[in-house]
Amino acid sequence: VTSSFGLIITSRHAFRNVGTYATHYVKGSYKKHFVPWTYMFVRTENERSYTKLFEATKRYAMEFFDVDLNLSFGSLDRTPYIANAYRNVWPGIKLLSCYTHLLKNAREHRSMLSSREFYDSDFVVNLNL
Repeated sequence: VTSSFGLIITSRHAFRNVGTYATHYVKGSYKKHFVPWTYMFVRTENERSYTKLFEATKRYAMEFFDVDLNLSFGSLDRTPYIANAYRNVWPGIKLLSCYTHLLKNAREHRSMLSSREFYDSDFVVNLNL
């Protein structure tokens, strides 16, 4: 449905975080923080809506901060229309699973590992949100 496009919102305050991602090591554990750059309100999610969202994100990065936003990596939950939209705006982007889904899948399949210690000491410490 091409008529589902709604509203995209951002601000200079949100864009202060463009290109940033914070990982902190506190009291023996990692803490990761993600801050959205733009927000989208639509009736249905589809490729066109996400393409408009990503185009707006790129346009406002240039307008607010004179930054040509060329992403190398994008995170998504295996949704084809989001993957297509990423590639519409950034053709060379490498797409990755979102951390929440990756962590959930890792927990569900950890019994397949030969070493439970590896999961606890090396794997989950780098993915735990």
